[in-house]
Amino acid sequence: MKIISNIALMAAICGFPIAALSQAQDPQILQAIESLKNKVGKSFTITWNDQQTRIKALDGNLSFPKSKKNAFTSMSPDQVAFDFLKQNYAIFKMKSSGADLRRKFTKESLSGYHIMMEQTYRGLPVFNGGIEVHLSNDSNKAINLIHNYYLPDIDISTIPVLSNHEIKDLVKFDVFQHYMTTEDITGRQEPIFSKSALTLKEEPKLELGVFNVKEKPVLVYKVLLEIESPKKLLEYIVDANTGEVIESVNLIQNFQGQGKVFNPNPVNTLNNRTLTASSIIPDVAYITTNLLDIKFNTLFKRYVLFGPYVNVSDLEELPHIFDSAPIPGRIAPLTTSFLFINDRKFDSFEHVMVYSVIDRNQRYIQSLGFKGPIKEINSRSIEADPHGLNNTNNSHYVPNVTGTGYLAFGKTPRNIDHAEDADVILHEYGHAIQDNITKGKYLRGAEARAMGEGFGDYWAASNTRIQSTISGFDQGECFAEWLARGFIAPKSCLRKVNGNKHYPENMSNPPEEHDDGEIWSAVLWDILNRLSKPVADKIILESHFLVPANPKFSDGGEALLKADKALYAGKHRNALCTALTERGIGATGCGIQIILTWNKLGVDLDLHLRGPDGFSFVGPRFDNDCAYYNKSPDWGTAADTSDNPRLFQDCTTDCKQEEITFYKVTQPGTYKVLVHNFSDHGLGPATAKVQVFAGRAIVFQGTSVLNSTDAVWIPYRFSKTQ
Repeated sequence: MKIISNIALMAAICGFPIAALSQAQDPQILQAIESLKNKVGKSFTITWNDQQTRIKALDGNLSFPKSKKNAFTSMSPDQVAFDFLKQNYAIFKMKSSGADLRRKFTKESLSGYHIMMEQTYRGLPVFNGGIEVHLSNDSNKAINLIHNYYLPDIDISTIPVLSNHEIKDLVKFDVFQHYMTTEDITGRQEPIFSKSALTLKEEPKLELGVFNVKEKPVLVYKVLLEIESPKKLLEYIVDANTGEVIESVNLIQNFQGQGKVFNPNPVNTLNNRTLTASSIIPDVAYITTNLLDIKFNTLFKRYVLFGPYVNVSDLEELPHIFDSAPIPGRIAPLTTSFLFINDRKFDSFEHVMVYSVIDRNQRYIQSLGFKGPIKEINSRSIEADPHGLNNTNNSHYVPNVTGTGYLAFGKTPRNIDHAEDADVILHEYGHAIQDNITKGKYLRGAEARAMGEGFGDYWAASNTRIQSTISGFDQGECFAEWLARGFIAPKSCLRKVNGNKHYPENMSNPPEEHDDGEIWSAVLWDILNRLSKPVADKIILESHFLVPANPKFSDGGEALLKADKALYAGKHRNALCTALTERGIGATGCGIQIILTWNKLGVDLDLHLRGPDGFSFVGPRFDNDCAYYNKSPDWGTAADTSDNPRLFQDCTTDCKQEEITFYKVTQPGTYKVLVHNFSDHGLGPATAKVQVFAGRAIVFQGTSVLNSTDAVWIPYRFSKTQ
């Protein structure tokens, strides 16, 4: 049994750092950390990797005293970052000269500068090695966050055993074994057995480098290959000596399903859930909108949908030749009027739809402050194909590892173009937004990809919410309701952003990023409902700059809090923490999480949290407990939900885990965690386990055997003083 003092628990609830016991064995790192503390004269949070062998992150005020700060005013952000790393190289066990680091990119957001440096070894890239340095964008250029991926002590041969040709053959074989599938008319994946079906856009691209495999350097090839059909962009990491596939990932972020048209689509605008692709859509479902900053093609004397933020053409397959348009793949009228295409029966309609939606959305992003030569987010003319993939039932964003990322949209089995639905367009544009900010951080890892899908759903639903409420269709939570009508078995909507999934027990097994993304979209939707849309979106967009590589849900939560602190001095911590804890996602400073599990399915154990008003009560059931009969009692300040505990689910005989989250403790007194054996249903004693988390830190865990019905166990108490 592990118990940490109530003082530590309350400190975590109130947002104060808890001193962590580092078990790192390297005295050089510990000595360097103490040296930095002495220099800056302030405390900061230290996160170690799982093996306790290197620093994973430094979070807090890492700037030097004022006399030193003054020297920074004339230095560029890159120079400040390099200067800091050179002076503190021992913390990261890197070369003192910094000669094996090179700047990958520098971006500026609303809260500061974000600098990514790549690590090299004997001229080769360390593909997942490097250091991120985050600075304020005031005159002090104060360093406030470092994510460290630097792999120290590399000492390996850089001469591969396997040739380029052998690696290509290995990768092609693996592609055939694991990635060659197609979709039938219902969207179900079917294997492709013919090797001749493997059609590559070009020969695989190989790059030799080093890869961090469980804190050990391995010489690898990074292989990039693009398959034409079924459309995939695959990145492999292959051991250059053994041929073992260390990692493979499809970099294309797919949207499976349906889409919205119009503003946002006819189902929504007409508040008619019975419409299908064969329905006659009345004129009232269409709106006339301005198409800003389109270009005039001087060669053909035609106007084209090519503007500062989106470039629309049929680019993925053979160019479509539109009637009377001499430019392949484009609609190109002689005048600025595109009104002749206000009917979804014509392919030209989707071109106007894509241009209007993306252009308008980018201008909204800039209205939040993300604009200018440095602070922009995806402020580029992104290529978009409204009829990509030969009209198969898929839409996707192809990331910029190929040069420049682009969008492509498909068609449902029942003839609804994905690009008819504003939700689908905005979802895919959401992937482009994330990729532009983070350069691929959301492409790998089950939770990272789920966060990508969840953000895409949120970004779409939140940006069409006003139209949804005006039409009376809903409050915006139904995502892609028009696209959903295009399946063999039509749905009311593709997904919802206000579902009740809870982390981690509702995660898919095996992981499915669209399903698991419903957890993250619900967090973001809850934040939107607690804040205004501009405030919520500024925090959410800014948080993408602050996540580490391959983030988990908890990393996303931490980044939201950091963004709020940077932009609004932490004003919205209550709202953010409540949204996170209600979904089971822990973040530092976000209250407590109490998890009860037990070993026998069919035994009915109940988790209770009892407040100070029940301190002297003896018995398993107090009316004001947070328990199955009172899942979210109104504690503390009346009608303030942020200081109310919440029970996620009541297990009777069909599950064996219950959880209570409690973000903010306001009522003084002693609180008790209580486990009651409501009924063993004749199954005998059950072993119960209770874990208590303060933010992301575990502060208690213990087990007890409850021998009979009505047995009670009080594993944990904590107190709140005035």
